[in-house]
Amino acid sequence: MADSRLVEVLRLDADDAKADDDGSLPEDSQTRRLLEGLAPIDTSCFPRDTTGLSGINSLLHLKRLRRATRVAVRWVEAPKKQDELVYRHGGAGFTETSGNIIERIPVAFVLFTAGSMCFEITKVAVSAAHRRKGYARAMFVEGVFAFAKLKGVKTIRLRVETSNTGAIGLYRNLGFAQDRNRGIKNCYGPGRDAAVFEYTVG
Repeated sequence: MADSRLVEVLRLDADDAKADDDGSLPEDSQTRRLLEGLAPIDTSCFPRDTTGLSGINSLLHLKRLRRATRVAVRWVEAPKKQDELVYRHGGAGFTETSGNIIERIPVAFVLFTAGSMCFEITKVAVSAAHRRKGYARAMFVEGVFAFAKLKGVKTIRLRVETSNTGAIGLYRNLGFAQDRNRGIKNCYGPGRDAAVFEYTVG
């Protein structure tokens, strides 16, 4: 079972007061660092969709999109050797010491728009090295579903390419049901249709 401390649902507009006039986040923004950490996962999973409205790059620059979006992140912890400089007040300047710290690294994420009545999942991505470990399930169960219950939201909706049988199997297993009246022809390009699934929050 995943450690629930390693799944978080985060706002993306917390640093918007620091944003430039055009909506871009400054270099020292924590939200920017988070999104830049998720960008390689996004690119590896969706190489053709990094500039669309569900792409990480758009979230870096569009304030209105960040305001509407939440992200569920699955982290892994790894030890990291850290060299630190410790000031010696006796006048000897600085001395270098070494130690281990625990670093949290994002390996998967779910982007969703958080409406008052319905959450719309816009992207699910898991890094190639961390697939088939239950991380996507954990992000839904411990992240999106739990957050929906907290907010009193009753419906979660998503769309998925009909050829993506692995993702469809996951969603069905999680309790999503296909709405066969709402499929979208050529949603992802010519001949690439989307199926629409809904989950009722219990």
